[in-house]
Amino acid sequence: MKNYINNKFSKYLFAISIPLGIALSCTPESNIRDGIKEITFKPTASTTLITEGETIKYQDSSLNVSKRIWTFEGGSTETSDEEIIEITYDDASEINDGIPVGYLTTLEVTHEDGSITKNSFKVDVYNHVKPEFSADKNAALMGSEISFTNLSEYAESKWEDAQEKDVYFWSFPGGIPETSNEENPKVTYPNTGDYPVALAIFRSAPEDKAVIVKENFIKIVDVQVIGATSNRMAELGSKIALTYETALQATDASKFSVLVDGTAVNISAVNIKYGDDTTYEIVLETPIVDNQVVSLSYEGGDFASTGELLGPIVDLGIENNVINLLKDKNPGFESDGPGGFPDAGWGNWDGTANNPEVYAVIDSDKHSGNNSLQITMDGTGTGWILNTTGHEVVEEGTYRLTVWAKASVDGIPLDFRSVTPNWSNVHTANETLTTEWAEYTLEFSTVGDENLNRNYWHVLRPNEASNGVQVFLDDISLYRID
Repeated sequence: MKNYINNKFSKYLFAISIPLGIALSCTPESNIRDGIKEITFKPTASTTLITEGETIKYQDSSLNVSKRIWTFEGGSTETSDEEIIEITYDDASEINDGIPVGYLTTLEVTHEDGSITKNSFKVDVYNHVKPEFSADKNAALMGSEISFTNLSEYAESKWEDAQEKDVYFWSFPGGIPETSNEENPKVTYPNTGDYPVALAIFRSAPEDKAVIVKENFIKIVDVQVIGATSNRMAELGSKIALTYETALQATDASKFSVLVDGTAVNISAVNIKYGDDTTYEIVLETPIVDNQVVSLSYEGGDFASTGELLGPIVDLGIENNVINLLKDKNPGFESDGPGGFPDAGWGNWDGTANNPEVYAVIDSDKHSGNNSLQITMDGTGTGWILNTTGHEVVEEGTYRLTVWAKASVDGIPLDFRSVTPNWSNVHTANETLTTEWAEYTLEFSTVGDENLNRNYWHVLRPNEASNGVQVFLDDISLYRID
C-alpha cells in the first residue's frame, strides 16, 4: 500500500456505467453510413467492484427483446426478468491467492426474431477493511522505542493506480511522532503514562474505510526492569516454570515462544502457578522428552504486582530435567543379549535367586525395544528382589517411578519401592498384574527426607503363585515431575 496523506479520508466517488456486451460489425465493402449495425444486446452495470453489503444497479437496454433472464450468483436475488434491477451483495466473493474469484452474473436475451444472445461477467465483492495492529511491547521504560506492526486485512485496492490513494493513518498521542502514514511505524514515548493508539485505513477501490482504537494500549514507566531468577521444566516436560522474585500478574501466551531442537512448538496457555504467584507456568501442547534442547523467548512488557517491569527474554536455555534418572541403569534391559541376569545396572538381595533359572533377559515378549526381563517363580519363595545397583542422588522434589509389567497369569502382586540407604525414607506402591502389558506408577515427594539418595526396588510377593508363573518387566523410569 502506498503512502497517501488524506487526513479526512475524502470520498472518491465511482460513477461507473459499464457496457457488458456491445457488438459492432462492418464489412470491407461497407461505407461509414451503412456499415454501422444497430446494437441489439446491451446490458450495463453501475460497477463490477464493490464492498460487501453494497448494491449494483443493472440495466438491460437490448432491442427487440421478447424474453430476458438475469442470473446473479451471490446476489440478493438469484434470477430476474426485469429491465432494471438493483442487486445487493452481502458476502464477499472468494479470494484465491490474493485475487478475488468474483461472482458470475449472466444475462440471456431472446430476441423477437427468435435469436438468443448471452453474456457472462464477474463481479468482485471485497471484504470490509479489517484494521488490526500489534506492538513489540505494551509496556516500556520512558524513552523506549516501540515498533508497531500493521495486521490489517483487505486494506489494499484492486488496481495499482488506485493503491496510490490507499491510506494508513496512525495516531500516537504522547508519542514521537504523534502521527504516521507508514505501514509499520516506530514510536518513542518520552514521558510516563498510559497511551491509546489508533489506526485508520482508507481503501480506494472498492472504497471502504475503518478505524480501530485501543485505549491504554501503551504503558510507559520509570521503574526497575527485572528478569527471571530461575527456569526449569515441570510436570514431566508439559510445562516450563519461569520464576521471578516478586508476585506476577496475568499475561498473554502470545508474548512467549518456545523452540525445541530449533523448531517452534505451540503454547497452550501461560498461567500463574497455583500456590506460587511468583512463577509463570508455560503449558506446552507437546511434552518435552529426554535430550531435547529447549529455549524460551518472551517479548517483555508485563509488570509484577509491585510495579517492576518484566524484561524481555531472548533464547533463554531451559534446563531440561526430563531425564530418566535410571537411564544409566539399563532400564529397558537393552544392554544385554537374551540369557541370564542383566549384566548392567541391576542387583539382587538374594544371591541364590540370582541365576538364569529365575532371572532371564528375553527378546520374545517385551513392551518396547528388543528385550525385557523375565522372572520365573518356584512357588516357595517369600519374595523376589530386583534393585538398581547403587543409590542415585536426587534433589528435594516430586518424582514419578514407573514400570511396565505383565504376568503369565492374572492376579500376581507387584510391590515396587523407592528407598534411601538404611530405609530411612521409603515410598511403596502395590499393584496386581494382568496378562497384558501395563504401566504402573508411583509418585512420591522427597521434600523433608533425611537422606536424598535413592534406590529402586522391585519386590514380588508371589507366595500364592504356582511354580513356573512368570513376571515380565520393561522400561523402568524415574523422573522428577514438579
